[in-house]
Amino acid sequence: MKPTGLACSSAALLHPITLVALALWAINDHLLQGWGPGVLTGKLSGVAGLVVCPTVLFGILEWCAPRLVRRHRRAALAVSCAVPGLLVVGLELSAPMDLVYRHALGGARFVAAGMTAWLSGGAAPAHVLARTTPDVTDLLTLPALALPWWLGARGARELTLQRMSSTLTPCDRAGSRGVGRHVQRRARVCALLAAPVHPRRALAPAGRPKQPF
Repeated sequence: MKPTGLACSSAALLHPITLVALALWAINDHLLQGWGPGVLTGKLSGVAGLVVCPTVLFGILEWCAPRLVRRHRRAALAVSCAVPGLLVVGLELSAPMDLVYRHALGGARFVAAGMTAWLSGGAAPAHVLARTTPDVTDLLTLPALALPWWLGARGARELTLQRMSSTLTPCDRAGSRGVGRHVQRRARVCALLAAPVHPRRALAPAGRPKQPF
């Protein structure tokens, strides 16, 4: 059966961990930013983003190149996890990359605000660079990348098992349950045939009792 849709990444995208991280990310950025301490809210956003972004990127890769992803699942998953991690490292340790990120995010906001102003008939907004607060301690959130890796690998294993089970006929499934008992019986017979026989025991007359070892 030919897989369709996001066969490799759908399990990770719809997993409760991913959905909870997405909800936490939205609630934290829109509600908790002004109430809680900046250190806590910043780390929550970092962890949630590192859980959601690799999973979404993995889904985008499968959507754009499904055959490539299905042939090289682990490589695609590794790239999906490495890109957000390298981005976090670059933003915290590289000033040029931080400037590029501020321009890109500011440009995206400018386009969105311009479209809204054009549709509503308001004044065009000004282009403003996005504001960032580099914090080296944000690198402590990088272990969160283990979650999307585990989710993606788990979904790939489940897909492989489903494909294997779909190719078995009812007779194959019934026979596979009896393979273990058949192998055990055959192993016992082979062990008995291969067991060494004592010479005195083998040459004992038929009418006399066999001598013990």
